[in-house]
Amino acid sequence: MAADIRLILFDSQDPVFHLSTLEAIWRQVDRAAAPETLLIRRLIPCVLIGGMQRARETVDLEYCRRQGMPVLRRPSQGGAVFLDRGCLVYSLVLSAGEVPEANPNDLFDRFRLSVVEVLQGYGISARPRHPNDIEAGGRKMAGLTLTQWYSVYSLSGTLLVKLDGPTLDRALGAKVSASLTSVEKELGREVDQKALAHDLARGLSRNFSRRYRLGDLLPEEKETARYLVAAKYGNDDWNRIEA
Repeated sequence: MAADIRLILFDSQDPVFHLSTLEAIWRQVDRAAAPETLLIRRLIPCVLIGGMQRARETVDLEYCRRQGMPVLRRPSQGGAVFLDRGCLVYSLVLSAGEVPEANPNDLFDRFRLSVVEVLQGYGISARPRHPNDIEAGGRKMAGLTLTQWYSVYSLSGTLLVKLDGPTLDRALGAKVSASLTSVEKELGREVDQKALAHDLARGLSRNFSRRYRLGDLLPEEKETARYLVAAKYGNDDWNRIEA
């Protein structure tokens, strides 16, 4: 029988709370105090830089400041990404004890394949692109990453549903949007993002042999998230944006 996985949906979330919430879930799943979780959300406009990046080299900080756009450091590696309400951000948090037969590469491949299959179901010619992306028509539509936190595997991705190219290019200080595409651009129509989120949940549940059930953060996770807002992700010492 397939195990249950908790599906948590947020909308238009503060990116500081988003990062804090994700780590709070890692901590609780690592302690076996919370169920495996699929977190799908949209964020207010922001830029997330990779764990080892220098913000000044990859982001137009003055433009972001004028726009009131947060620039934050995420714990995972990779490049700077601009996120807004036109992008679905999703993380599948699994316990290593529940997938003992799998290795990280296998988990990542299944994670990416799940998203590709959902997009193909919409009629989009999506396919994997080495090493960490999904493309359609030769342009990037989604990026993915895998982070291990003690006994937890966290598989995360961003899916461009609607692309705001001019803002993205200004925020990152480079003409990046020409190499990107979106779900709505490929389909030539608007897409119900909530329905797409549930389709992603179904696809991931199927490929990871899980049943998803709507849920919410536990009180302990909310408390930990509030702590991490102040102690880490909302803290200048962690973000090191001016460094």
